Amino acid sequence: MAGSYEAPVSETEIAIDGAREPFLTVGTPNAHWVAVHRHHDVTITIAAREIDPAALIIEPIADPAARLLGPEPDAP
Repeated sequence: MAGSYEAPVSETEIAIDGAREPFLTVGTPNAHWVAVHRHHDVTITIAAREIDPAALIIEPIADPAARLLGPEPDAP
């Protein structure tokens, strides 16, 4: 983004594992924005646009393949 050096910097709380955590946020929710937070030993970075970061909920996924891809189709 050409104007990112002029983008507003703020702090926004986003839910992680049921608790609101502070994220450093650059940009505005009605445009492009980036949020970052150190959670335990992981750095979480979110890049998005036109969504309120406070509306996000981050939670662990025990089996990512099953959750993200859905069930395997039946073999023919």
